[in-house]
Amino acid sequence: MHRCWLIPEMLQMICSHLPPGLSPNAMSAALAALARTSRVFQGPAIDILWRKQYTLLHFLKCMPSDLFSFRYVGPDRNVTVRLLRPILPSDWDRPLIYAHRVRHLVTETRISSLESFSSLSDVLAAMSMSLPNDSVFPNLEYLAWEKHPSADFHYIRFFLTPTITTLRLSCDFAPANLSILALLPRKCPALTDVTVNCGSSVGESMAASFTAFFDGLPLLENLNMDVSESAILTRIGRLERLTSLLLWELPAELPPPSAPDVPFLPNVRTIVLHDEFEKVAKFFRRCTVTFFNSITIEFPSKGKGPTRHKFFAALAACQHLHASLTTLHLTIDSESMSGPNPYTINSRAFRLLFCFRRLTSLDIATEDGVDLDDATVADMAQSFPDIERLHLTTYSNLMEPRCTLKGLQFLARHCPGLKSLQMTFDASTVPTFDGKGSQTTLTDLNVGFSPLTTALPVARFISGIFPGIQSLVTYRDLYFDEEEEAETEAQIASHHLWEEVRLQIPVVLAIREEGRTWPPRSPS
Repeated sequence: MHRCWLIPEMLQMICSHLPPGLSPNAMSAALAALARTSRVFQGPAIDILWRKQYTLLHFLKCMPSDLFSFRYVGPDRNVTVRLLRPILPSDWDRPLIYAHRVRHLVTETRISSLESFSSLSDVLAAMSMSLPNDSVFPNLEYLAWEKHPSADFHYIRFFLTPTITTLRLSCDFAPANLSILALLPRKCPALTDVTVNCGSSVGESMAASFTAFFDGLPLLENLNMDVSESAILTRIGRLERLTSLLLWELPAELPPPSAPDVPFLPNVRTIVLHDEFEKVAKFFRRCTVTFFNSITIEFPSKGKGPTRHKFFAALAACQHLHASLTTLHLTIDSESMSGPNPYTINSRAFRLLFCFRRLTSLDIATEDGVDLDDATVADMAQSFPDIERLHLTTYSNLMEPRCTLKGLQFLARHCPGLKSLQMTFDASTVPTFDGKGSQTTLTDLNVGFSPLTTALPVARFISGIFPGIQSLVTYRDLYFDEEEEAETEAQIASHHLWEEVRLQIPVVLAIREEGRTWPPRSPS
């Protein structure tokens, strides 16, 4: 046998190079066939088959066939697992052959989109009482404990190993379970990535357990948590290696600063928030000394205009962010509104973002959009010279855009690195393109609900300022649901015209390129 076949890493690489596009079932079948037909590849193929498990069902079915009964009930195919006899030590022989190969485990009760366990309580109880080792999967690196009853939380200790680096916890934390929460850092000292979804507010009596939990995680780098207590957020701020933080609920009262110039969350560079405008504005007023590189915020409601403006003002007041912030993504979930200024974000509030001159990615998704005219777009283009991704997404077609194709021309002139653009503009009037100021970097353009009246002039103009364009889509191409949304004849006609623009752009580019090869015309 060639020496190459004695190198485990080489065999792992070969087993990993399956044809692209295979479904998970086809991939598993191919690996199983390889394991059955080649002794050399048997171990590596089985390793890959068992590396990631999104259910305990496969592991349970390695037990003797007379140990459990599996019954599928109802249209949702709920799996009822019933223990038929006591578990004997010999019953573990076969499953433990595969247990050490599992690196990634999701233990939620749902098996797939079609199947779920009705309950795992009896199974987990029987396994925990008969398990011959300290842990079911000794080499586990990723564990997700999700959607289990609170009474089953204590069984998690049989899945904990010192090798786990990523932990996902999603359950209601009853007071009786908090002692196990404090035990987790000792069982998993290598944790670097933790998600804790409590499912309910954490009271002051429970905050101490979470504080002890974080005290034992000196290596933690990424944290995803719904926080409702100021004491927990204070302790999170002292995690020295924490660089990425997602907070699904902010405390009503934030911890006071220990000193005026002491940074809040000093090491965090990526922050993701989900809360109302008022609480997020209060958060950034507390974060005047921060150095975030990336901010993502999802607002569950639109809020009132003055409240929205206070948020943008609070964000702009964080002067350290002017030099550090490169990514800003905002999503505002709301219904369309009417009134004198029904835009979700008015021009005055939007202009407060122009102080973040190092932005490379700006993504704002709203129902009624941002109030933009050509002057605002011109100022935006000059304020964001490094922008690469600019997505101003509007989910409603009720507003008539005030920005025109001239706005795109400003972006082409002042944003040389822009690669992806999404915004709605009025393409009914096409300005003259003088052949100057082309921007070759942009490849993707989403025109949203942009109206137009004729295709060829628009194709000439867009291909002139963005000759590198490869993809042009409308809102209808990506988001439209015929069962939920109604379209006017004008909107349908506009979409079809943009389809013509998409087809004509390569033709116009080819003609323009061919024209460059023609010899100059001699004077008559």
